[in-house]
Amino acid sequence: MLKQQLSENYVNQIQISQTLAMLQTDMGYLGFIHHFKNYVIRRDDQYFQEAKQSYRNVKQHVQKLYFLVSDVSFLNDVSIVESTADEYYEKLLMAKEKGTRLSTAELDKLVKVDDIPALNAMLRTHHIVLPEVNRILDVTEYQVSKLTASMWIFNIVLVPIVFFSTWFILRVVRKTNVYTEELGEIFNLSPDGILYIDNEGNILGANKMVSEIFEYTNKELKRLKVEDLIDPNIKDKHIQLRHQFQSQQQSRVMTDRKQRIQGKTKSQIDVEVQIAISSTIVDGKPRTICVIRDMREHNELKETAEIDYLTNLYNRRSIDKIVFNEITRADRQKSSVSLILIDLDNFKQINDEKGHDAGDQALSQVARFLQEHTRNYDSVCRWGGDEFVIVSPGMSEKDVANYANRLIESFQHSPASDGLLNFSIGISTHTPKNPYDADSLFRHADQALYHSKSAGKGQATHINDMDQSEVKSKPVNL
Repeated sequence: MLKQQLSENYVNQIQISQTLAMLQTDMGYLGFIHHFKNYVIRRDDQYFQEAKQSYRNVKQHVQKLYFLVSDVSFLNDVSIVESTADEYYEKLLMAKEKGTRLSTAELDKLVKVDDIPALNAMLRTHHIVLPEVNRILDVTEYQVSKLTASMWIFNIVLVPIVFFSTWFILRVVRKTNVYTEELGEIFNLSPDGILYIDNEGNILGANKMVSEIFEYTNKELKRLKVEDLIDPNIKDKHIQLRHQFQSQQQSRVMTDRKQRIQGKTKSQIDVEVQIAISSTIVDGKPRTICVIRDMREHNELKETAEIDYLTNLYNRRSIDKIVFNEITRADRQKSSVSLILIDLDNFKQINDEKGHDAGDQALSQVARFLQEHTRNYDSVCRWGGDEFVIVSPGMSEKDVANYANRLIESFQHSPASDGLLNFSIGISTHTPKNPYDADSLFRHADQALYHSKSAGKGQATHINDMDQSEVKSKPVNL
């Protein structure tokens, strides 16, 4: 009976658990969804191809689970995950088709997918698999205990039986350890942290990712309560909320729009996390599974995005790269590139009198105006606050100065100015005869802008038109 249980139940459960772990990996933020979001942000075909491959892997894992599992509720949850993957894939193809015509914000809104049902479905599948594994382990432990007791009787009755029983028990124990280790490896394959806790908040089990996030060893974690991993100031409130949640079987994703959810590491460092929890009953005892996602990589990805979230223009990080590339191109083609630095006059008055929402709306309108009054190969950027930058290749110093004055005049007559706003502009131009590096180009444009502001605002100044005594540093020869 024990051998048959090991050869059939264990192997089947290991296959299900391993396939489920691979499905979660290929579906999650290290797989399909990760590549999908990268493609939406960067429009890089490499991420599109990687997303397609991850989607194929997800479909293979789903088909394998359909073959291995007969439980109807489990299969329904797998179907929810598959439907979410299919919806993501349709959105991926839509992004491929329409991505070049939309901004990142517009595309992100168009392809947004509600994946909460899929996350809850994944949690429920864990609840179905883990109790079955625990049941098999308990049965195995009981059978081993019975065999151990019987061994003493066999010792008295017949020595050969003793030797045979000992050999058999050792073989069973060895196989049990192997299967237990395999289940542990599957548990540790998850890209998210997983905590298994009892009704008192004691940590019964944790995978490797939890140790990586919170800096505790697995042995240390099993001596802690879940409240030891959060801010001490909210422990009492968390205990109360945990008891309320564990009073019934349910699943939910913890979110707080007003405040980020912070975990506390062993070294007392705050780390932002996203948490999904699910409560259940195992052998008549309340148990809770917490899936913990480390948001640091996600936040770093947001910080490295190249588009300003408010104006949909290039942000300061990306304009540094653009200026460097345009100077390199100008040197190669022996042409010019100008940097036009724009300060929005009287913007503080809008913020003070009408509020920051009106200020944000004004910045968005200015951004649209600049996009409409620049060439396709000009680069428009929000430099920060109420300052904008235009990188304009190919124009002479005289032409770019004339263009800047026309830009001021056009803006004064546009609805975006609201009869109050105006442009003060500083310009510097990199040419073969008057070369700059990127830092010097910005620095001289800033000096020219300061001259425009000091001269009464609403003006454009090219650094070459200033008295040399006003220029604080010479151009840098490359």
